Amino acid sequence: MRALAIMFLLTVATICVAAPRFENPEMRVRYQNLTEELRCVICLNQSIASSTAPLARDMRQLVAEHLRAGDSDAEIKGILVERYGTFVLYDPPFAPTTWLLWLGPAALLLLGLLIAAVMLARSRRIEAEPVAVDQARLEQVLRDSDHKDHES
Repeated sequence: MRALAIMFLLTVATICVAAPRFENPEMRVRYQNLTEELRCVICLNQSIASSTAPLARDMRQLVAEHLRAGDSDAEIKGILVERYGTFVLYDPPFAPTTWLLWLGPAALLLLGLLIAAVMLARSRRIEAEPVAVDQARLEQVLRDSDHKDHES
């Protein structure tokens, strides 16, 4: 029980020390929004706000420094993109390097619809095609069948 209490206190102390303090509430909100919008490049889909990785801590510190220096949100994102690539953005820009990311789901959906339409058209065509009947052969079979019934 004592070990659990110590771990809890250390966690709280780490969080309090790691979170930068801003006198301006607007700057604090900007910081929180930015750190939620930026992805930790070594974690599995975690924002730098929620990541405990040392690199995420460094990224948070960089965001705080640039906020204090008066940089805009776009400038701060630009600095991080320049340093770590567009992967740091949860909402990457529409650019040639991200076209597959943006257009891939729509292309797959269209491909699926096209395949479904082709399959539906084929199944309707197969159902609608009349069966070719050899009329002479049919009459012969019916006559033979008729003769067998009369003989028995």
